[in-house]
Amino acid sequence: MTDEFRGLYRTITGAYATNGMMAFHVSEANYRAFGYEPDFDSLPLKESYNAAMVIRAGAPAPLR
Repeated sequence: MTDEFRGLYRTITGAYATNGMMAFHVSEANYRAFGYEPDFDSLPLKESYNAAMVIRAGAPAPLR
């Protein structure tokens, strides 16, 4: 896995970020300050987030 954290989705109070092994909630200000990708404004809202549609770079193709 990687140590680089990436944003998954945003909420009213911040965003959820993961490095593939763990995930946590981070405030919008901290998300921007740490320079997480993708840009906070381009993160989907939690209500629109669909984990099944997320394909991580380098991840194996989903099982069929």
